[in-house]
Amino acid sequence: MSASPRPRSSTPSTAPKRPFAFEDEQHVPAVSSPLNPDFANSRTRKAPAREQREKKESLKKREAKGVDGARTGTPDAQNNNKKSKRSAQSLVLSPIRYKLAPPKSTDFDPPRAPVFTPTLVRATRQFYEGSEHVFNRKGFRYIHCIADPAFPSSQYHRSSETEPYGPRFNFEDASSHILFDLAGRSITTEKGFRMARANVGAREGRWYWECKILSGVRPPSQDPHGNLSPDDGGHVRMGWARREASLDTPVGFDAYSYGLRDVSGQKVHMSRPKDFMPSNASFCEGDVIGLEIILPSLSLHRKVVEGVYNKAVDTSDDLDPSVPTETPDIIRD
Repeated sequence: MSASPRPRSSTPSTAPKRPFAFEDEQHVPAVSSPLNPDFANSRTRKAPAREQREKKESLKKREAKGVDGARTGTPDAQNNNKKSKRSAQSLVLSPIRYKLAPPKSTDFDPPRAPVFTPTLVRATRQFYEGSEHVFNRKGFRYIHCIADPAFPSSQYHRSSETEPYGPRFNFEDASSHILFDLAGRSITTEKGFRMARANVGAREGRWYWECKILSGVRPPSQDPHGNLSPDDGGHVRMGWARREASLDTPVGFDAYSYGLRDVSGQKVHMSRPKDFMPSNASFCEGDVIGLEIILPSLSLHRKVVEGVYNKAVDTSDDLDPSVPTETPDIIRD
């Protein structure tokens, strides 16, 4: 008895494929490919060891230790000793010098006065707003300067003043909200209490200046009810201030200025008013107030700063009344 062969199906049969054998961790085929026979060996090679990085201290730690150049980064440990020895030998403290461009012919011309814009009329006077208020974000104010004619070949500039010359309010050393007249002798503002300093500084000796209130509290004689009325002119303050005093505050606001207020004639220092004028007389419109200050000599100042001042011995301030206090100023023209 014979059996006929089994007919083949036209559909190809598929056999389950055996998964590739991988190593546990490297996931490398167990059998190398003919195209890459060293595949398994290359995968089993270990990566070269990385160099150990030097641990650098944080900026706060370096600043706490007082390390020089804490902001510029930590120096390398290998060259630290060499650099420290070299810097200790060749370190010389000196001011930073900036190389300026050679002066031009126009640099020797006197600076121009600021451009004024008419803004307000008060007490029959025209007040102007200055167009230049040069200062930066840190509060530094800039002043005019010219190339020194005595050194035409060198890059030397010095500060100078603008017209009008003579004692007046400083256009640069004032709040940006202060309004001036063309002579620089009268000021006012519409933005509350502000300050302006003069272009003459008092360092030692005896100084005196007068202030006339052009617009302020009306006296009782001009008020129909016989009372002080600040409706027309507002309040004013005058006094002495150091260069550290803020210009956007009234005089007497902080510890760097001493002022007088029109209300009851009180003196103000560190924003604390105290009685000063007899019978609490107030300053009214049209009054003239004189302010005098007496400062010790610079030699006495120097002794106090250096810590050699002796109250029992240094009784004189070394001021000669026959010698004028004002000395030649090489800064101004």
